[in-house]
Amino acid sequence: MSGDPRGIVLRDLPGAPGTLDGMVAALHALGLRRCHLPGPQWVDADLDGAALDTARAALGAADVTVAVGLGAVNTTRPERAGDALRLGHGDLEAGLHRMVRAAARLGAESAHFTVGTEEDRFSTAPPWADQLAATAPLVRRLAERCADHGLPMVLKTHEEMTTFELARFREQVGHGGLLVGYSPVNVLCRLEDPVAAAARVADWTHTVFLDDADTAWTSRGLERRMRPLGEGRVDWPAVLAALASGRAPAPPRLVLDLHRAALDMPFTDPGWIDRHPDLTPAEFAAVAATATGAPPAPAADLAHRRTAGLARLAALPGLPQTQQPPRGAPAGR
Repeated sequence: MSGDPRGIVLRDLPGAPGTLDGMVAALHALGLRRCHLPGPQWVDADLDGAALDTARAALGAADVTVAVGLGAVNTTRPERAGDALRLGHGDLEAGLHRMVRAAARLGAESAHFTVGTEEDRFSTAPPWADQLAATAPLVRRLAERCADHGLPMVLKTHEEMTTFELARFREQVGHGGLLVGYSPVNVLCRLEDPVAAAARVADWTHTVFLDDADTAWTSRGLERRMRPLGEGRVDWPAVLAALASGRAPAPPRLVLDLHRAALDMPFTDPGWIDRHPDLTPAEFAAVAATATGAPPAPAADLAHRRTAGLARLAALPGLPQTQQPPRGAPAGR
Protein backbone atom coordinates (compact mmCIF):
# COMPACT_ATOMS: atom_id res chain seq x y z
CA MET A 1 0.00 0.00 0.00
CA SER A 2 0.90 3.68 -0.24
CA GLY A 3 4.10 4.89 1.35
CA ASP A 4 2.85 8.50 1.41
CA PRO A 5 3.06 9.59 5.07
CA ARG A 6 0.28 12.17 4.72
CA GLY A 7 -3.28 11.35 5.67
CA ILE A 8 -6.52 12.47 7.26
CA VAL A 9 -8.96 11.24 9.89
CA LEU A 10 -12.13 9.76 8.37
CA ARG A 11 -14.52 12.16 10.09
CA ASP A 12 -12.70 15.10 8.47
CA LEU A 13 -13.14 13.93 4.87
CA PRO A 14 -15.54 16.12 2.84
CA GLY A 15 -19.01 14.67 2.66
CA ALA A 16 -18.53 12.37 5.66
CA PRO A 17 -18.37 9.20 3.52
CA GLY A 18 -19.99 6.16 5.10
CA THR A 19 -18.72 3.50 2.72
CA LEU A 20 -15.31 2.23 1.71
CA ASP A 21 -15.84 3.30 -1.89
CA GLY A 22 -16.87 6.77 -0.74
CA MET A 23 -13.82 7.04 1.51
CA VAL A 24 -11.47 6.03 -1.30
CA ALA A 25 -13.06 8.48 -3.72
CA ALA A 26 -12.83 11.33 -1.18
CA LEU A 27 -9.17 10.54 -0.47
CA HIS A 28 -8.26 10.39 -4.14
CA ALA A 29 -10.02 13.72 -4.76
CA LEU A 30 -7.73 15.28 -2.15
CA GLY A 31 -4.60 13.58 -3.46
CA LEU A 32 -4.25 11.49 -0.28
CA ARG A 33 -3.74 7.76 0.19
CA ARG A 34 -3.96 7.36 3.99
CA CYS A 35 -6.98 7.44 6.31
CA HIS A 36 -7.59 6.84 10.02
CA LEU A 37 -10.76 4.83 10.62
CA PRO A 38 -12.61 4.77 13.97
CA GLY A 39 -12.12 0.99 14.04
CA PRO A 40 -12.29 -2.15 11.89
CA GLN A 41 -15.99 -2.35 12.76
CA TRP A 42 -16.51 0.66 10.47
CA VAL A 43 -15.95 -1.75 7.58
CA ASP A 44 -18.31 -4.36 9.01
CA ALA A 45 -20.10 -4.02 12.36
CA ASP A 46 -19.65 -7.71 13.19
CA LEU A 47 -16.09 -7.99 11.78
CA ASP A 48 -17.13 -10.54 9.17
CA GLY A 49 -14.01 -12.12 7.72
CA ALA A 50 -15.21 -12.11 4.12
CA ALA A 51 -16.13 -8.42 4.34
CA LEU A 52 -12.70 -7.58 5.78
CA ASP A 53 -10.98 -9.58 3.03
CA THR A 54 -12.99 -7.79 0.35
CA ALA A 55 -12.14 -4.42 1.89
CA ARG A 56 -8.45 -5.27 2.09
CA ALA A 57 -8.39 -6.16 -1.60
CA ALA A 58 -10.19 -2.92 -2.48
CA LEU A 59 -7.77 -0.84 -0.41
CA GLY A 60 -4.82 -2.52 -2.07
CA ALA A 61 -6.22 -1.90 -5.53
CA ALA A 62 -6.78 1.77 -4.65
CA ASP A 63 -3.30 2.12 -3.09
CA VAL A 64 -4.87 3.32 0.18
CA THR A 65 -3.44 2.67 3.64
CA VAL A 66 -5.63 2.72 6.74
CA ALA A 67 -5.00 2.90 10.47
CA VAL A 68 -7.75 1.87 12.87
CA GLY A 69 -8.88 2.94 16.31
CA LEU A 70 -9.43 0.63 19.26
CA GLY A 71 -11.32 3.24 21.28
CA ALA A 72 -10.66 4.02 24.93
CA VAL A 73 -8.83 1.27 26.81
CA ASN A 74 -9.42 1.71 30.54
CA THR A 75 -10.20 -1.26 32.76
CA THR A 76 -11.83 0.98 35.37
CA ARG A 77 -14.07 2.64 32.75
CA PRO A 78 -15.18 -0.22 30.47
CA GLU A 79 -18.21 1.81 29.42
CA ARG A 80 -15.84 4.06 27.45
CA ALA A 81 -14.92 1.13 25.19
CA GLY A 82 -18.14 1.09 23.20
CA ASP A 83 -17.82 -1.45 20.39
CA ALA A 84 -15.12 -3.46 22.17
CA LEU A 85 -17.61 -4.47 24.87
CA ARG A 86 -20.23 -5.37 22.26
CA LEU A 87 -17.79 -7.38 20.19
CA GLY A 88 -16.53 -9.17 23.30
CA HIS A 89 -20.08 -9.87 24.54
CA GLY A 90 -19.36 -7.85 27.65
CA ASP A 91 -15.69 -8.86 27.96
CA LEU A 92 -13.53 -5.81 27.20
CA GLU A 93 -10.30 -7.72 26.57
CA ALA A 94 -11.96 -10.31 24.35
CA GLY A 95 -13.54 -7.55 22.27
CA LEU A 96 -10.25 -5.71 21.91
CA HIS A 97 -8.51 -8.91 20.80
CA ARG A 98 -11.22 -9.41 18.17
CA MET A 99 -10.63 -5.87 16.93
CA VAL A 100 -6.88 -6.44 16.70
CA ARG A 101 -7.38 -9.62 14.66
CA ALA A 102 -9.82 -7.79 12.41
CA ALA A 103 -7.40 -4.86 11.96
CA ALA A 104 -4.67 -7.28 10.89
CA ARG A 105 -7.01 -9.03 8.49
CA LEU A 106 -8.02 -5.68 7.02
CA GLY A 107 -4.35 -4.92 6.44
CA ALA A 108 -4.31 -1.90 8.75
CA GLU A 109 -0.96 -0.23 9.19
CA SER A 110 -1.41 0.52 12.92
CA ALA A 111 -3.90 0.41 15.81
CA HIS A 112 -4.54 3.56 17.88
CA PHE A 113 -6.14 4.05 21.29
CA THR A 114 -6.68 6.49 24.14
CA VAL A 115 -7.20 5.84 27.84
CA GLY A 116 -10.23 7.99 28.50
CA THR A 117 -11.48 11.55 28.79
CA GLU A 118 -10.67 14.64 30.80
CA GLU A 119 -13.52 13.67 33.14
CA ASP A 120 -11.64 10.45 33.97
CA ARG A 121 -8.52 12.41 34.85
CA PHE A 122 -10.40 14.38 37.50
CA SER A 123 -12.27 11.40 38.88
CA THR A 124 -11.48 10.13 42.37
CA ALA A 125 -13.19 6.77 42.03
CA PRO A 126 -10.55 5.57 41.44
CA PRO A 127 -7.97 8.35 41.14
CA TRP A 128 -6.33 8.89 37.75
CA ALA A 129 -2.99 7.35 38.73
CA ASP A 130 -4.81 4.19 39.87
CA GLN A 131 -6.71 4.06 36.58
CA LEU A 132 -3.43 4.07 34.67
CA ALA A 133 -1.86 1.44 36.92
CA ALA A 134 -4.90 -0.83 36.60
CA THR A 135 -4.98 -0.45 32.81
CA ALA A 136 -1.29 -1.02 32.06
CA PRO A 137 -1.42 -4.87 32.29
CA LEU A 138 -4.27 -5.02 29.77
CA VAL A 139 -2.42 -2.69 27.40
CA ARG A 140 0.70 -4.84 27.75
CA ARG A 141 -1.22 -7.94 26.70
CA LEU A 142 -2.93 -6.05 23.90
CA ALA A 143 0.41 -4.69 22.65
CA GLU A 144 1.80 -8.25 22.61
CA ARG A 145 -1.22 -9.36 20.57
CA CYS A 146 -0.67 -6.47 18.16
CA ALA A 147 3.01 -7.40 17.85
CA ASP A 148 2.03 -10.99 17.01
CA HIS A 149 0.17 -9.55 14.02
CA GLY A 150 2.95 -7.11 13.07
CA LEU A 151 0.66 -4.23 14.02
CA PRO A 152 2.14 -1.19 15.83
CA MET A 153 0.04 -0.11 18.82
CA VAL A 154 -0.12 3.67 19.20
CA LEU A 155 -1.27 5.70 22.22
CA LYS A 156 -2.52 9.17 21.28
CA THR A 157 -1.63 12.16 23.43
CA HIS A 158 -5.27 12.81 24.25
CA GLU A 159 -6.85 15.51 26.40
CA GLU A 160 -6.61 13.52 29.64
CA MET A 161 -2.95 12.44 29.74
CA THR A 162 0.30 14.37 30.04
CA THR A 163 3.39 13.31 28.16
CA PHE A 164 5.13 12.73 31.51
CA GLU A 165 2.40 10.23 32.42
CA LEU A 166 2.55 8.70 28.97
CA ALA A 167 6.28 8.04 29.38
CA ARG A 168 5.71 6.33 32.74
CA PHE A 169 2.77 4.37 31.35
CA ARG A 170 4.95 3.21 28.48
CA GLU A 171 7.54 2.01 31.01
CA GLN A 172 4.85 -0.06 32.72
CA VAL A 173 3.66 -1.53 29.44
CA GLY A 174 7.18 -2.28 28.15
CA HIS A 175 9.36 -0.27 25.78
CA GLY A 176 8.88 -2.37 22.68
CA GLY A 177 5.12 -2.49 22.91
CA LEU A 178 3.86 1.06 22.62
CA LEU A 179 4.37 3.98 20.24
CA VAL A 180 2.93 7.49 20.37
CA GLY A 181 0.50 9.52 18.31
CA TYR A 182 1.49 13.10 19.10
CA SER A 183 -1.19 15.81 19.11
CA PRO A 184 0.18 19.23 20.17
CA VAL A 185 -3.25 20.82 20.59
CA ASN A 186 -4.10 18.18 23.19
CA VAL A 187 -1.03 18.68 25.38
CA LEU A 188 -2.00 22.36 25.59
CA CYS A 189 -5.00 21.21 27.64
CA ARG A 190 -2.58 19.92 30.27
CA LEU A 191 -0.60 23.21 30.14
CA GLU A 192 2.37 21.51 28.49
CA ASP A 193 4.52 23.42 26.02
CA PRO A 194 3.93 21.64 22.67
CA VAL A 195 7.60 21.95 21.67
CA ALA A 196 8.94 20.57 24.96
CA ALA A 197 6.31 17.82 24.91
CA ALA A 198 7.31 16.88 21.35
CA ALA A 199 10.92 16.48 22.47
CA ARG A 200 9.80 14.16 25.30
CA VAL A 201 8.01 11.76 22.94
CA ALA A 202 10.19 12.16 19.82
CA ASP A 203 11.90 8.78 20.18
CA TRP A 204 8.59 6.90 20.10
CA THR A 205 6.40 9.01 17.82
CA HIS A 206 4.62 7.03 15.11
CA THR A 207 2.04 9.62 14.00
CA VAL A 208 1.77 13.40 14.24
CA PHE A 209 -1.79 14.77 14.33
CA LEU A 210 -1.89 18.16 12.61
CA ASP A 211 -4.20 20.85 13.97
CA ASP A 212 -3.87 24.24 15.63
CA ALA A 213 -5.34 26.19 18.52
CA ASP A 214 -5.25 29.46 20.41
CA THR A 215 -5.29 29.71 24.17
CA ALA A 216 -7.44 32.46 25.64
CA TRP A 217 -7.71 33.86 29.15
CA THR A 218 -10.93 33.22 31.07
CA SER A 219 -12.09 34.20 34.54
CA ARG A 220 -10.80 30.84 35.85
CA GLY A 221 -7.67 30.29 33.78
CA LEU A 222 -7.30 29.42 30.11
CA GLU A 223 -9.36 27.87 27.34
CA ARG A 224 -8.27 26.08 24.17
CA ARG A 225 -9.90 27.39 21.01
CA MET A 226 -9.42 25.57 17.71
CA ARG A 227 -7.89 27.47 14.79
CA PRO A 228 -6.91 26.66 11.19
CA LEU A 229 -3.54 24.94 10.88
CA GLY A 230 -0.78 27.55 10.88
CA GLU A 231 -3.03 30.28 12.32
CA GLY A 232 -2.93 29.25 15.96
CA ARG A 233 -0.36 29.28 18.74
CA VAL A 234 1.34 25.95 18.07
CA ASP A 235 4.88 26.63 16.87
CA TRP A 236 4.73 23.96 14.18
CA PRO A 237 8.25 24.44 12.72
CA ALA A 238 9.72 23.99 16.21
CA VAL A 239 7.46 21.01 16.96
CA LEU A 240 8.47 19.27 13.74
CA ALA A 241 12.13 20.03 14.35
CA ALA A 242 11.89 18.53 17.86
CA LEU A 243 10.26 15.39 16.49
CA ALA A 244 12.78 15.10 13.65
CA SER A 245 15.66 15.17 16.14
CA GLY A 246 14.35 12.03 17.87
CA ARG A 247 15.30 8.41 17.31
CA ALA A 248 11.94 7.05 16.20
CA PRO A 249 12.31 3.91 14.03
CA ALA A 250 10.76 5.70 11.03
CA PRO A 251 9.68 9.23 10.09
CA PRO A 252 6.22 9.84 11.61
CA ARG A 253 3.03 9.83 9.58
CA LEU A 254 1.41 13.25 9.22
CA VAL A 255 -2.36 13.14 9.70
CA LEU A 256 -4.84 16.04 9.58
CA ASP A 257 -7.12 15.72 12.62
CA LEU A 258 -9.60 18.56 13.18
CA HIS A 259 -10.48 18.63 16.87
CA ARG A 260 -13.85 20.02 17.90
CA ALA A 261 -13.86 20.76 21.63
CA ALA A 262 -13.03 24.08 23.30
CA LEU A 263 -11.59 22.78 26.56
CA ASP A 264 -11.05 24.67 29.82
CA MET A 265 -7.84 24.74 31.84
CA PRO A 266 -9.23 26.36 35.04
CA PHE A 267 -5.96 26.36 36.94
CA THR A 268 -7.27 28.84 39.54
CA ASP A 269 -9.83 26.28 40.76
CA PRO A 270 -8.83 24.72 44.09
CA GLY A 271 -6.99 21.46 43.52
CA TRP A 272 -6.66 21.77 39.72
CA ILE A 273 -2.90 22.38 39.74
CA ASP A 274 -2.49 19.63 42.35
CA ARG A 275 -3.84 17.15 39.78
CA HIS A 276 -0.83 18.01 37.57
CA PRO A 277 2.20 17.11 39.70
CA ASP A 278 4.56 17.12 36.69
CA LEU A 279 3.67 20.64 35.59
CA THR A 280 6.76 22.86 35.51
CA PRO A 281 6.82 26.65 35.92
CA ALA A 282 8.69 26.98 32.63
CA GLU A 283 6.05 25.15 30.59
CA PHE A 284 3.19 26.85 32.39
CA ALA A 285 4.80 30.18 31.54
CA ALA A 286 5.36 29.15 27.90
CA VAL A 287 1.67 28.34 27.44
CA ALA A 288 0.50 31.44 29.31
CA ALA A 289 2.82 33.68 27.28
CA THR A 290 1.07 32.72 24.04
CA ALA A 291 -2.45 33.26 25.39
CA THR A 292 -4.43 36.17 24.11
CA GLY A 293 -5.75 38.72 26.59
CA ALA A 294 -8.47 39.89 24.25
CA PRO A 295 -11.63 37.90 23.53
CA PRO A 296 -10.56 35.08 21.22
CA ALA A 297 -11.36 35.19 17.55
CA PRO A 298 -14.33 33.04 16.61
CA ALA A 299 -13.31 29.50 15.76
CA ALA A 300 -13.15 28.96 12.02
CA ASP A 301 -15.72 26.59 10.60
CA LEU A 302 -14.67 23.05 9.80
CA ALA A 303 -14.73 23.59 6.03
CA HIS A 304 -12.27 26.49 6.31
CA ARG A 305 -10.08 24.59 8.77
CA ARG A 306 -10.05 21.60 6.41
CA THR A 307 -9.08 23.74 3.42
CA ALA A 308 -6.28 25.45 5.34
CA GLY A 309 -5.06 22.16 6.80
CA LEU A 310 -5.01 20.36 3.48
CA ALA A 311 -3.07 23.19 1.84
CA ARG A 312 -0.38 22.98 4.50
CA LEU A 313 -0.42 19.19 4.56
CA ALA A 314 0.33 19.18 0.84
CA ALA A 315 3.53 21.10 1.59
CA LEU A 316 4.72 18.33 3.92
CA PRO A 317 5.90 15.39 1.81
CA GLY A 318 7.43 13.81 4.90
CA LEU A 319 9.30 14.43 8.11
CA PRO A 320 13.02 13.88 7.51
CA GLN A 321 15.28 12.77 10.34
CA THR A 322 17.05 16.11 10.65
CA GLN A 323 17.24 18.81 13.25
CA GLN A 324 16.16 21.46 10.77
CA PRO A 325 12.46 22.29 10.26
CA PRO A 326 11.20 20.80 6.97
CA ARG A 327 10.63 23.22 4.13
CA GLY A 328 7.00 24.18 3.83
CA ALA A 329 6.29 23.46 7.52
CA PRO A 330 3.11 25.07 8.86
CA ALA A 331 3.63 28.62 10.04
CA GLY A 332 3.77 29.04 13.79
CA ARG A 333 2.72 32.06 15.78
